[in-house]
Amino acid sequence: MKRIPLGVTEFAEIRHISKNYFYTDNTKLLYHLATRPEPRFLARPEGFGKTLLVSALENLLKGNRELFKGLWIDSSDYRFKPHLVMRLNMGDMVADTPSEMKDMINDRLAKMAASHKIYVRFQHINKDFPGVLFATVVYHFKKKYGNRVAVVIDDCDAPIVEHFADPELAEQFRSALDDFYFILKSEEKHFSHIFMTGVNRFTPSFKLFPRDNVLESTFDPKFAGLLGFGDCVLDRLVDEYQEPIVAKMVSDGLLPAGADKSHLKALIEEWYGGYSWDGTTKVANPLSVLQFLNSGNLEKYWFDAAAPFHLKQFAKRGERPFDLAALPRIMPESEMMIDEIANWDPSVYMLQAGCLTVKETLSGPESMPESMPLYSLDIPNREVAESIKPILQEIETPEDPKAEMKREKDAVDAVYDF
Repeated sequence: MKRIPLGVTEFAEIRHISKNYFYTDNTKLLYHLATRPEPRFLARPEGFGKTLLVSALENLLKGNRELFKGLWIDSSDYRFKPHLVMRLNMGDMVADTPSEMKDMINDRLAKMAASHKIYVRFQHINKDFPGVLFATVVYHFKKKYGNRVAVVIDDCDAPIVEHFADPELAEQFRSALDDFYFILKSEEKHFSHIFMTGVNRFTPSFKLFPRDNVLESTFDPKFAGLLGFGDCVLDRLVDEYQEPIVAKMVSDGLLPAGADKSHLKALIEEWYGGYSWDGTTKVANPLSVLQFLNSGNLEKYWFDAAAPFHLKQFAKRGERPFDLAALPRIMPESEMMIDEIANWDPSVYMLQAGCLTVKETLSGPESMPESMPLYSLDIPNREVAESIKPILQEIETPEDPKAEMKREKDAVDAVYDF
């Protein structure tokens, strides 16, 4: 039986033959990313495997063919030509202030350069603009090796998301990161590949990175099944781990006597499935599915680990993310982006956080271009449905100012009456 790769985010580790980990082969889509090197951005919720995807792409671009033995891409026409890869995880750059974040970025870039025996004279570089050091390191890499550089950036919006509850501070982080990411456009000639992941989609006016040369792939049907466990993967997982799990579910009364793997798969889909980014391709939450198969207990694994952070952002701002009674909500794709930190649409944010999903794609009015579909947003599964209601009840809707003034006046009148 294959080991369940709980918490494993590095491709080299999950593919190490001695580890015997379960791995789902998504190298057909990796092939697409590697052979069509347009700058791309992909948003997915936390816990859906973005870091493992970035690690796999990094190893593919480095030409580490031995890690891909037995996978689809190994028998394809992909040539495994080695590229120099710069990999940044902005989740490691989360800080209390933009200045601290800039120091972290500068330190990471300096260490990256030093590992290639490239030493930058910091006295000639303005440390307040990490993009300058970024461009300098890229220039020296190309000069030393004679080839363009591949850049993969994981959780590109993490430092901003950490401070969404404080719009003014979050805006300061956005401005600092925009200066950094602008190098991806100004020095585009030096890059062979650019691939970025994050949690949130932003409009071009948000200015997190140069959107006019980055392809938005979040709702692209070609990549709808890139992350998460699709139907075929769930079949493999159920085949691999069904025996002890089915018996326990029957014993716990969660499955009927005589249940088989089809019942187990349906239970997994009910609790952890239902996610989609095109309304057609359905995937299950990998974090919850793996935790369930490991423990045999139906728990709210992903929600307890990731979702409360996002909901607390609204609690701090006195906002309710959405009204359950108003679901499903119909929205055009053009509105499913965050435009301003101080004035976002809560439903859009919760879609990107993973508390809502695209249930189906609808045809818009004749006046709307076919390239801009309508999406029906709703709760994806039972895990989220059973978890979110009590938390939403704890987030009080801001009181009407007139009601608050009346309460204060009544309090003052009561004092004088006394």
